[in-house]
Amino acid sequence: MPYNLITAPWLPVLRADNSEQWIAPAAINQDYENNPVMRLNAPRADFNAALMQFLIALLQTAHTPENNHAWRVYARKPPTAEQLGQWFEPLIPAFYLDGDNARFMQDLETLAGQAPLPISALLIDTMGSKTHFVKDFPKQGLHPYLAAMSLLTLQLNAPSGGAGHRTSLRGGGPLTTLVLTETPRPLWDNLWLNVLTQNEHWGDTDVAYTQIEEVFPWMQATRCSDKESTSPVTSTVDVHPLQVYWATPRRIYLDFPQTAAGNCALSGLESEQLVSQYRTKNYGANYEGWQHPFSPHSISPDNPPLCLHPNGAINYRHWMGLISEKPSKKNTVVRPARVVSAFASRTRQQTRLHLWASGYDLDNMKPRAWYESIFPLYAFADDEQGRKNKNEFYSAVNNMIIAASDFSSAIKTCLKEAWFEKGDPRLKKADMAFIDNAFWHDTEADFYQKLQQLYQADIQVQKREHWRRWHQQLVGYSLLQFDRWADCQQLLKQHNPKRIAKARQKLQKLFYSKNIKSVLDLAKNHVK
Repeated sequence: MPYNLITAPWLPVLRADNSEQWIAPAAINQDYENNPVMRLNAPRADFNAALMQFLIALLQTAHTPENNHAWRVYARKPPTAEQLGQWFEPLIPAFYLDGDNARFMQDLETLAGQAPLPISALLIDTMGSKTHFVKDFPKQGLHPYLAAMSLLTLQLNAPSGGAGHRTSLRGGGPLTTLVLTETPRPLWDNLWLNVLTQNEHWGDTDVAYTQIEEVFPWMQATRCSDKESTSPVTSTVDVHPLQVYWATPRRIYLDFPQTAAGNCALSGLESEQLVSQYRTKNYGANYEGWQHPFSPHSISPDNPPLCLHPNGAINYRHWMGLISEKPSKKNTVVRPARVVSAFASRTRQQTRLHLWASGYDLDNMKPRAWYESIFPLYAFADDEQGRKNKNEFYSAVNNMIIAASDFSSAIKTCLKEAWFEKGDPRLKKADMAFIDNAFWHDTEADFYQKLQQLYQADIQVQKREHWRRWHQQLVGYSLLQFDRWADCQQLLKQHNPKRIAKARQKLQKLFYSKNIKSVLDLAKNHVK
């Protein structure tokens, strides 16, 4: 019997009583009042992020609310599992994982002429790896449910994979930002926060569809992007707008005839059909010009929208660009994800939520790390005073981040001058990323504390006092870190007290640079 991802219990979840279950999508609201599903519980962080996007996309496709009123109906009273089953039922033909017809996120062709690859190659962090554990994967294989998660995660995040192996619709390893409740709430509440209304998402563009083949690209012949193709680029005018959620840049076909019984290498689940290999072919759909509702984008008049990508840890220095439109380079702005922008329009009072940011940090086709962070997300009343408070709040916070960035640069500059003599090439070449990462990590808790205080304050009256305290905290932290790292050179027999003292004096002067005094409005006669 074929596996179908609408009807099969393939989603690992955790309920309020901490019990672990595997459920079908419609069951996310089963027992909502007494023992609700609280969160996804996959064995990998990237799978959880992908499954979250899958469920939001499924809801968006099955039941786009017409307006904010229609959206609030299900925010207040979630649909039952039976209602969700009715919403999803028309989509069942598009979600078979195996069988002879269209398969979920797989090529319509069997790709029989291609050499099989081990199933481990679907996992982004094992691509090209030859470790002992990866070599063992072909023998063990994946349970079909885990194979589906791997396939989904790759199509959403696909890095460049050699000639013609296309990246995801958002490019390789996109940054995903989703809105979450501030306090733990059932999974439904977090999913529905990211479902957009007709107006929020498409405006006057009609997203109705008469046939599901319009929405799911794997139900039609692949839009190939090789030289012989008549449609080498897939843009927003070429296909149904809902395909933004279901893009399949990689041509993949899971090899179910080659399955065997055993335990899944990732989950330990027993299966009579462990998937151990798949086939792939290059020059699948080449997506250009799309703005995905889950990701922030860089927008410029001369270039197509560019999705942001993690480059190192995701921390509070990125916060402004994730929650509010922010000027970047000349004629370029960073625009937050549409799901982030939309939540504010639904809020009639001052409130606070969370923002979940996640994604792969990729070096071309090689993953460096998976990052995710939770940020505070603030909403303001939708009236004249609320909009004024919002602008003042963001302006005050942006100045705090600018000052912090200057402090981080000052520490790195002065530490190099403490470590190396003038003329030493390491003054320019030394990798100071670990100092930078430590700075943003160690000052993060104080930053968010200041944010909450500002949010609750009369910003116009009290922001200078908050800025002054923020400056004091940055000064104290920076001196502490300088002293800690400057003295480490004793271990390398490069310790030079005079050079260290001179660099420390320079650091103290940089604490009161023209830019820092300007953005934090420090008094000119402030004692250093």
